[in-house]
Parts: sequence; structure tokens; C-alpha cells
Amino acid sequence: MYLSVPPLLGRYNEWFQALISSGLGVGSEKLFGECARHLVRAARVGELPTRLHAANILRALYRSSGLHELVAAHVGDGFLLALQGFEGATWAERNAWTLVLSALFVRAFGVERTRGGRAAQRERMTGRMFFLRYPQLYDYMLQKVNEVSEEGCTGSGSVFPVLLLLAQLQPSALEGTVSNIKLTSFIPGVVRCARSPALHTRQAAAAALPPLVSPATNCYTEQIEELLTLVCDVGIPTNYCHGILLQLISLVSVRGSSTGMSLESAGGVSQQMALSLRLVTHACYVLVHAYITLVRAFVLHFPAVITTKYVTEIQPLLDDLLFGESKRPKTGRELCLAAAVRLYLTIYNQYDTKIDIKDLIHRCMRHTTYEVVLEILDYLLVQRGAVEVDVVVKPILDKLDHNYIVDLEHVLSSQYLECHRKALHLLILENHQDTLILARSRSDVVQDLINLINTEHESVTHLYLLKLTKYLSNEDNLDLQVLLPAIRAILACSFSENDVDTRRVVVGFLEANFQRLLRTDRSGAKDDDRFEYTATLWSMLAILLQDDDAQIRQRISDLITSLYSTISEQQHYSVIPTKCTEYLLQCITLEHTRDETVELFTVLALLDFKSEVYMTDQINDECRVFDHSERHNVHAEDTVWTRACGAALAGAGHAPRLACGPALRALCGRHYVDYCRAASGDGCSVNPRVRILTSIVHEHTSQPTSTI
Repeated sequence: MYLSVPPLLGRYNEWFQALISSGLGVGSEKLFGECARHLVRAARVGELPTRLHAANILRALYRSSGLHELVAAHVGDGFLLALQGFEGATWAERNAWTLVLSALFVRAFGVERTRGGRAAQRERMTGRMFFLRYPQLYDYMLQKVNEVSEEGCTGSGSVFPVLLLLAQLQPSALEGTVSNIKLTSFIPGVVRCARSPALHTRQAAAAALPPLVSPATNCYTEQIEELLTLVCDVGIPTNYCHGILLQLISLVSVRGSSTGMSLESAGGVSQQMALSLRLVTHACYVLVHAYITLVRAFVLHFPAVITTKYVTEIQPLLDDLLFGESKRPKTGRELCLAAAVRLYLTIYNQYDTKIDIKDLIHRCMRHTTYEVVLEILDYLLVQRGAVEVDVVVKPILDKLDHNYIVDLEHVLSSQYLECHRKALHLLILENHQDTLILARSRSDVVQDLINLINTEHESVTHLYLLKLTKYLSNEDNLDLQVLLPAIRAILACSFSENDVDTRRVVVGFLEANFQRLLRTDRSGAKDDDRFEYTATLWSMLAILLQDDDAQIRQRISDLITSLYSTISEQQHYSVIPTKCTEYLLQCITLEHTRDETVELFTVLALLDFKSEVYMTDQINDECRVFDHSERHNVHAEDTVWTRACGAALAGAGHAPRLACGPALRALCGRHYVDYCRAASGDGCSVNPRVRILTSIVHEHTSQPTSTI
């Protein structure tokens, strides 16, 4: 059964998979096992086209979620075939088996997922469990790893996927007690892979080593000492030294958090680290980068290994590396210097040293290398609490002087957007009164900041917004003429179309200032401006209560609950965001007169949330159903406030009413225009929001009126 026409290959694979799968419902499950064995045999001994067809069909079967239990019995054969396929003579064969191996990784270890914004590892299993489940792989994988020569020549294309597979395993406490399978047998071959001239092979070997080392503390320490002995050899080749350093980094970083190292065992490691200090002056920046990363890993996980003498000796070497002139090849220089800054700052945090941190920050911010400047800016943001880290940092802000602000202004003129953004963030956090604010009127400052919010790159919008909100928070007795344009700009930043950092700045501003803003003196202002100001404040709460981010919704919910407790003079506990719709309407009712309440309810009922559904270009059934569901969800979310406000108006016996003014067009958009037409009797509106509002009110009152 074989088709030689390449365009039909995909359809042929789908047809074959469908045939096997459908056979399970009408006949015996033996059909699948028989077909799978024939496919494995064809993939192993058939001609090239047959092997390619078999590989693609096997991949489709391994990826099928409906065949989970049935296909599990053939995963071991699939792994063996995929590893052997990397030695194929043609690109087509190697590519086909690469795809099969990818499907098998998902089948055996699960899908890589992100947790908390970080990439999480796949589900791991112990080496003992893996090889007991797939016993045919142990001898083959061990053979391939042992084929690596002393010169680092892999000699086989299967070594790299074997290393990737080993990296997914972890040692077992019962290793070797039930069977002769021992992961430690792979260690000599994996260490030899550090000699490979291919960087990716050295990196794969580094990832594969930690799961092979026994969890016992003495075995872990002995392996580190053995590798450090190799590094201390003066005649070690550069590639080999770099590969060993990568393996040491993996051992210390991956296992450091869970494996203890006693001070007695750390003594030998400390001596070897002292002997390896010469690597900081090596001619290869890539190797120096790896060594500096290793030192920092020891400082973070095993600080007893790095002695005070070692710290004293490495500081001048780091100074020369960062700020001295060097004739080394430029390859890898930028990342190496950034790693040197990280190590310098980590040493300052972990040890009592005589590092002049103020001078170090000054020289780093004046450095010509982008990565060095970025590294020191990140550290300063951590100091200001703008970035969360897992380690405790030593406070340094009290040691900085005016030159620090000058250095930030120097970085602010950088051509690099990221440096510009972070320097601006620090200046705002420092409450720096720059030329934008000094000797200028309030209206000019607010207007200039609004212009920056509207025109600058979106990556710095939240920073200029933060500057505006901090300025408004610190200024007392702002009149409505100055405050209203700022509130309009903040409202524009509260919609979901903005970046989440921008919306969080809005939430922080409202949390700190909402009650003060609500009671701002509005005497002397026009009626339209007073109403627009009040409606905009309440609209921001309604918009953010429907935000995509759960944290923002809950923070606004807590704010509304606190506000309701204050206005009603009764204690109310925090509730989920959907419950706060009722609380918000109660706050408006208690805070404003009847006429104001009716107009505010009407604004919220017709408020434009600027919700959009982005349609896909695909026209298959699945995409059409998804787009239809999205449209339904957006419609349901938009009409929540329409139904709630309409019911509140109808329950109180009031008809919707809107005051005239251009501000209502900005808040309600097209809903305002459609409502005006419906209220004036100009036909029946097709706007669903208007129809829902009028239908709810019609059940309790007469035809709605409008003061347009």
C-alpha cells in the first residue's frame, strides 16, 4: 500500500489514520496493533519512499489524542526508530524522524507550558521508570553515547537527540536496586560530549548531565570536583573547557536549590575555584562568560564555596574586564560584560566587600556597551521595587547623589529604546522635577504630558502616564480646567486596547485618589464640564471592572467596595467583580442627586467599552464557530451595564435621560447617536444596546424622553 505522488502524501496519511481509527469502533482492537507493527516494520526495512510514508503515518498516530492507550504500547519502538532515523542518508528522512521524535516527546513527557509568565519544564519521569517502560532504548542510547571519541567527535547523528532525551529524565532514589539500569553509566560519554566543536551539542550535554548524577550528596560533590579538576588543567582545549563549564553551571544551578553541600565538602571545591581564577583573563569572551556565570551560580546557591580571598582577587579582574582596554576577539563581548556586571552586583549583595557601588553604577551607566547599561538599569529598578526578584538585594539608594540623576538623563538620550524607557521609569520613580515641570504653569505641564502620552511609543506610554498621575497626586487645589483634560487622557488609557502596564497605572491612580477626585471643587465650571468630569470618573470604574486582566478587575472591585463602605457608612467586605456592579450603582445613587443619578445611569447603560472581535482569515467550521462565540461573548459583556442600569432606572420609575454635550459622544460613541434618534422618534434603532435599554424601561414607564 504505497503512493508515490508527493502532493497526495498528506491526504494519504490522513486517510490511513482515519481507516485505523474507525476500525476500532467496528471491529477488534487487534486491528490497530497489527497495523502499527506493519508500519514499524515498513519504517525499518522498507525503501526510502515507504519509510517516509510510514514515518509520517506514525507521527499522525502518536499525535492523536483519541489513541492514547492504544498507541502507548508502540512508543518505545517509535523512539528507537526516530533515534535511528537521525542517521539517515537524506534530508527528507532525517526531517521526517525529527517530526516523529517531537510527537513522541509530547506523548511521553507532555506539552511544555508556561506558568507565571515563565516557561515551565515538561513533566519529567525518573530514568528507572523510563527505561523500564521502554527497555529497548537503554542499550541503544548507552551505545551511542559511548561512541563519542576522546576528541569529542560524535560520529553519529543520533547522539544529539539522545542527549535531548536524557535531559528529560531525573535520577531515582531506587536506581539500580531493582534492575541493572543505571543512569550513571551515561556520565562518561556525556562528559566527553563537552569536547564537541558544535556549540549546540555542548549545550545539550550540559542539560543532560544533571539528571544522570545520583541525588546522594557525596556523588554530587564528587562530580563537581571531577569537572573542576578538568577545568583547572592549563592545557585544556577551549571547546572542552567551555563544555565542562556549561555542565558545571547546569549542575550547580539545577540541583543547587535541592541538594545540600556541607562546608567540609565545599573546601575542596573552593581550592579548585581559586585555581581556576585565571579563566577570567582568557582570550575567549564566550569562555569567560561561562566561567563568570558559574561563579555567580556558586555565589547564589553555595556561597561557602566562594571565599573572601577569592572575592578580593576577582574584583580587579572584573574591573579590568569591564572598563579596561582589551585586544581579545569581539565575539561574545557584550554578553560577557553583562554577566560580569551581574556577578559584581551579586557579590556586593552577598558579601561584605569594599566595592564602591556609587562609582560602579556611574561607570556602568556611562559605559558604551548597551548590555552593560541595561543590566545596571535593571538592578536600579529592582532597588526601587519596580521589578520583583527572588533574591534579597542590599539597599543602595541612600548612597546615591545628584550625579545619579545626571547619569540617568545621559542614558535618557540613548538611541536604544529599552535604555530610554528604563531610564525614564527611574527618573519618574525618583520624582525628578525635570525641565518639563520646573518653572511652568500647571496647564502647560499637564498638556505636555498628555501630548507625550498620545504621541510617544507605546512601550513608554505607561511611564508618561505614571508621571502625569504622580503630578496630579502631588498637586493640591487643581481647578477643573486643568484636571478635566488629564482625566480624559486617563480614561483613554483605561480601555483594554492599551497595554496592561498602562491600565495598571490607571488602577493605581484611582486607588490612591478616587475619593479626592470625586470631591474636587467644581464651582465656577460649566455644567457640561462638571457632568463630563463626574461621568468620566464613574465610567473608568465600570470599564476597568470589565477588564481582561483578573488582577485589575479584583483591585477595582476592592476599590468600589471600600468606596461603598465609606459612602454608606456601613462595613462591606470584598466581593467578586461581577457583584460590584450593584455596589457601584448604589454608590452613584447615594453620592448624587436624583437627576444626576438618572443621567449617570444612562451614560453607563450606553457606555462604549470599545470591544472588538478580530476575525480570522480562515473559513473552516471551527474558526466560524469560534468567531461567532466571541461576538456573543463581547455582546454579553457590553450589555451587562445596559441591563443593570436599565433595571435600576425602571425600578425607580425613571426614564433614561442624557444631557446635551460633545462629551457624551466621547463616552458613549455611536450608542449616544442611536439613542438620540430613537428618543426623538426617528425610527426603531438597530443598536442592540439601545433596544435593550428602551425595552426594559418600556416595561415600567412610558416612552423614554431626552433633553437634547
